[in-house]
Amino acid sequence: MTSGAAFEPPDEAASMARGATGAVREVSAETTALISRVRGMAGSFDADRNGWDVETALDAAAVVEDLARTVSHLQLVAAHAVATSHERPAADPGACRLDGNDGAPLSFGASAHLSLVRPSDDATGAAGPARETPARRQRSPYRRAADGLRVRLRLSQAEARRRVVTARDVLGSRTMSGVPLAPEFPLVGELLADGAGDRDAVRHILHGMHDIGRAVRHRHRTDVHRASADADQPGNDGSSEALARREQADATAAEEVTEAERILTTAAREVDADSVRRLVDRVVHLVDQDGAPPSEAELSALQGVFWMGRRHGLHQVRLCVDDVGREMLETIFATATNPRTYANHGCDNTTDADPGAERGAVVPTPGSASAADVTPVERRPVARLRLDALLAACGAALRARALPDTGGLPTQVMVTIALNDLRAGIGSAELPYTGPVPARDARRLACDADVIPIVLGSAGQILDVGRSKRLFPAHHRKALTARDGGCAFPGCHIPAPWCEGHHVTPWWKGGTTRIDHATLLCAYHHHLIHAGRWTVQMRNGTPHFYGPGQATNGPGMRNTYHRLAVPRRRRQ
Repeated sequence: MTSGAAFEPPDEAASMARGATGAVREVSAETTALISRVRGMAGSFDADRNGWDVETALDAAAVVEDLARTVSHLQLVAAHAVATSHERPAADPGACRLDGNDGAPLSFGASAHLSLVRPSDDATGAAGPARETPARRQRSPYRRAADGLRVRLRLSQAEARRRVVTARDVLGSRTMSGVPLAPEFPLVGELLADGAGDRDAVRHILHGMHDIGRAVRHRHRTDVHRASADADQPGNDGSSEALARREQADATAAEEVTEAERILTTAAREVDADSVRRLVDRVVHLVDQDGAPPSEAELSALQGVFWMGRRHGLHQVRLCVDDVGREMLETIFATATNPRTYANHGCDNTTDADPGAERGAVVPTPGSASAADVTPVERRPVARLRLDALLAACGAALRARALPDTGGLPTQVMVTIALNDLRAGIGSAELPYTGPVPARDARRLACDADVIPIVLGSAGQILDVGRSKRLFPAHHRKALTARDGGCAFPGCHIPAPWCEGHHVTPWWKGGTTRIDHATLLCAYHHHLIHAGRWTVQMRNGTPHFYGPGQATNGPGMRNTYHRLAVPRRRRQ
């Protein structure tokens, strides 16, 4: 020992981290070589060059599918290792032990994860000069294990969570004291380990098994409760019998769940995922045909708004609500879907003069007496009417400032766009959640908005921020409500609080914010006007609407739902 140097005991956690780093490097080298070989096989699957027929190509595809399913199982094992190490304190010696007595792959995975999220300072894995305290070693850089997978593996949040949840269901784990725990669905785990489990089939099975387990346990517990209530009558001590019945019921329920799992996993080895889904639905129905009523906690957990991604240019949203929530939504939807509100106010003599007009739009003969009272036939599907009503209600809540502040500002839609792009109608605007949107959408939002001018320098730095200017102040909206009563578009019955203010001449084209140059429009018809096919003009202080191809020198169409047209008095 060198004189003058104080002896320091080895840092056990640092030693284990170095060992884990070495193990990860060894596995990484083997995996890299395997990946290189697999990538080199891509050229071997040229059916034209090899002269393969369909059956030969299917045999080759089956081999690749077996490889993909094996890799999918390894992904679950790795995800479970990350989840285990995330839940267990990093300073716990059991979390990183790599001795010969601990052959569980989860302990190795936990150690590997620690080395990934907290690498050593040098290439050899030697500990750096700055020691970490035990409290800092125990703190993971990720809130959840799924967050770690998402960041390190560049996965979506949904995929990362799917791996963690699936691995929790099908793989064994250990308690904090190291006691092994059996997986909840071991047969599904065997299906995956054998490389026979299609991803969609496994997803259907696990979803169904959770439903089956809840239904079976609820049915047996209900039977035990009824039997115990009969046995506990005065003068009859049935406590011991009740305990025996509960134990027997638990054992019977476990057997039924295992049998259902065996049926489904056996089918997954023989049929495709769609057939497995149909079988899962059938088994769930047969297990408890009456259906176990969900508890309040289960109902609460299932409710919510779920973003299902974007498809065909539209954002898919799934909405799950209870009876009270549905009643509130139906009340809002009724404002747009009630067929009584679409009475045709004397439009029997109208014709569709323009085949290229908006579908359902009825264009009157210019100069006719009934032109102002014409109501276009509503042709939007019911689903679209419900959506427009819901968006109108949300817009009303935003304009009323009735929602809590977010980030110190009133809850509102923030749109960022250059003034020149807004005036020209080209380019794009930026929305915080959606990202870039066309300038025409920004124009529609800017009609009834708080405009905050910001001056930027040549390098994009903010030089000056102006004060918010409300384009339609409160007293203007009150006047528009008194005049229009609601959406001014002919035939629309959306109420005024749900409407947006619209400049007949856009303010970015020099239009002024005046009552005689503005009108109320719902979100749908506001978008329709900004699309350019319909126009609106003010005549005698009231808005008149003109369809595609209709001359604007005569009387246009008006909304007679909110404000009935007063018939002209006949001359004596």
